[in-house]
Amino acid sequence: MRVAVLGAGIAGLTVAHALRREASRGGASLDLEVFEAGPRAGGRIQTTHSGGFLIEWAADAFQTGPGPARTLVTELGLDRERIEASAGAARRYIFSKGRLHLVPSAPAAALGFSALTPAGRLRLVAEPLLAGRMSREESVHGFAARHVGEEAARVLVGAFVRGVYAGDPKKLSVDAAFPRMREMERKHRSLAIAMAKERRGSGRKTKALWTLTRGMGSLMERLAQSLGASLKLGMPALRLSRAPEYAAPTPFTVRFASGESRGFDSIVIATPAPDAAALLRDLDIEAANAVREIPCAGVAVVALGFRDEAFRSRPDGYGFLVAPGEDLPILGALFESNLFPGRAPKGFVLVRAILGGVDRPDLVTLPDAQLIGLACQALDRAIGLKGGPERTWVRRQENAIPQYTLGHRERVAAVMKRLGSFPGLYLAGNAYRGVSVGSIVEDADRVAGWLLHAAR
Repeated sequence: MRVAVLGAGIAGLTVAHALRREASRGGASLDLEVFEAGPRAGGRIQTTHSGGFLIEWAADAFQTGPGPARTLVTELGLDRERIEASAGAARRYIFSKGRLHLVPSAPAAALGFSALTPAGRLRLVAEPLLAGRMSREESVHGFAARHVGEEAARVLVGAFVRGVYAGDPKKLSVDAAFPRMREMERKHRSLAIAMAKERRGSGRKTKALWTLTRGMGSLMERLAQSLGASLKLGMPALRLSRAPEYAAPTPFTVRFASGESRGFDSIVIATPAPDAAALLRDLDIEAANAVREIPCAGVAVVALGFRDEAFRSRPDGYGFLVAPGEDLPILGALFESNLFPGRAPKGFVLVRAILGGVDRPDLVTLPDAQLIGLACQALDRAIGLKGGPERTWVRRQENAIPQYTLGHRERVAAVMKRLGSFPGLYLAGNAYRGVSVGSIVEDADRVAGWLLHAAR
């Protein structure tokens, strides 16, 4: 069976890895090739090592327990490089009302959460008494407001959504963007009760924040190395077609920018959604249009290397997110050198600020110097600066984060139903069933299983 994976970001690389693993276990014949348009594999996930600093340009860690992500690391021989975040990473802050507020780590601590008014705090802790179930789709904000009240939904949940999706909680679907929240409601009615029961019964299954000593880029490098000659770089796919009624020996033909065409039995499109839509256009225009309509948010990542003494008070914990409506020009800042060892030289602090998102797409296109200035301005207001950064790095991630807006699950289901008319054709990536790296790895196993099961 000849299989092509189009795109060698994390989705394409992990689908390819899963296909090889499962084909080997099942004794299936597999002739696999992975095609990447760019000069390197890994997509947006890339790690820069510079002067003792380690800078991540996309995801900096996994937030998972035992499961596909940890299994993947083990299979690639990277277990010894896996490190968990420091205990201080549990301390997280929200910028609201002009200053930082420590996010409560337990329901009882919410009474002291100064980002909310006294009435807002009381409504938050009353969630177990007032919570109810809802069967219809809701926005993230609507769901949160029912559970914790309008104020906590805006400040607490709104900041969290900006940190994960760089998006608008009033437009995102809780069912698609945070399905675990809906499942907790179905099972326990109250989110507070659900979290309490999970803490008591989780044991070693609790999700942890973890990464690799050489950064997330080392995972991409190892995946690419494992593919060997099967990985083809600098080969953009331009057109995907299917032979009439599967008359040809291989039903699918991929035409590349080089002018070369190749035939395959199965195709996994693991490119960003706009590129996937372009490839689907000649096969099914309705499916292509639906994929193209999935909106994406762009962000600019600004990494700043400060000396310890540059801060009025040393950055604490994981970092902070900015609540909607605040005039701070960033979505949030991560204190990377607090999270994992080896992120900055001794005597230095590495901060990664994120700007842009759906609220301020104009920021992504600003010159580097302006982005650095805005990031420093935000840090000065939030924690206080006595001096500027010694080192700076900037990278733009345009159309980086798909927005799971209301109706997303139905749109994706409709696309998959239409693609059912083309046996052997699959979609993978962060535009469909989860944006986190853990979700993408889990989805790769799922897609590989679908493909191999259908080929039996």
